[in-house]
Amino acid sequence: KQEMETQGLEGFSSVTNEILKGRLVEGAEAQGTDTARLRDMQRWLNAESAFFYAMHWTLIRFHRPTLITCDHPVILWPATMGGREPGPADGTGLRDVFEARYPLTARLCLLMTWREGPDAPEMVSGNREMAFNINGFTRAEAELEWFSMPGTKPPMPSERSRLLPLSTAIYPGYDLRYVEQSPRRAHAIQLTLATARQPLVNQPTFPALQVGSGEQPSTHSDSAGRG
Repeated sequence: KQEMETQGLEGFSSVTNEILKGRLVEGAEAQGTDTARLRDMQRWLNAESAFFYAMHWTLIRFHRPTLITCDHPVILWPATMGGREPGPADGTGLRDVFEARYPLTARLCLLMTWREGPDAPEMVSGNREMAFNINGFTRAEAELEWFSMPGTKPPMPSERSRLLPLSTAIYPGYDLRYVEQSPRRAHAIQLTLATARQPLVNQPTFPALQVGSGEQPSTHSDSAGRG
């Protein structure tokens, strides 16, 4: 604990350490040792990677740099509600995810859902309403800071705007019932739990859902790109 307070985490920048160090020290005190805390974090990082790999991926592309990002850029949309005001999805576990968004750049956002079949081969063209939606929840999810490309004016909704999931507008028929009955979602939860039980190694691999014949799990390295 004392070493973490004074030196931070080896291999991380000073900015990252400033953001994470206090939380890690608090967790280490709760669990007794720094090592136990860090091992637990790494194990669940691997498990969450398997979860998101198992989802269906769609890229939304904007013609101009309109998106923001923040220090917590992966946004989870709860499967227990429809439209909602921008705000953090507190208490949303992986079992309860309706969709997830990740603004990759000022022009690209990754949308993850439980649609069946291969990832979308074509990018979806983003519009101003989508930018309002993405930016509103990205800003609300920020713990300390949110960021935009210098010289741009990202569109922002009011804090009282009631917005809908992106997936329901892009994919007709994608709704709560679809998610609840999704085989892909059921498989992803199993893969996540299996990955969390794997022992930690220097170069971890984890099972990810291979869409295709029988949708059987396949093994991916943490450095492998999306196929």
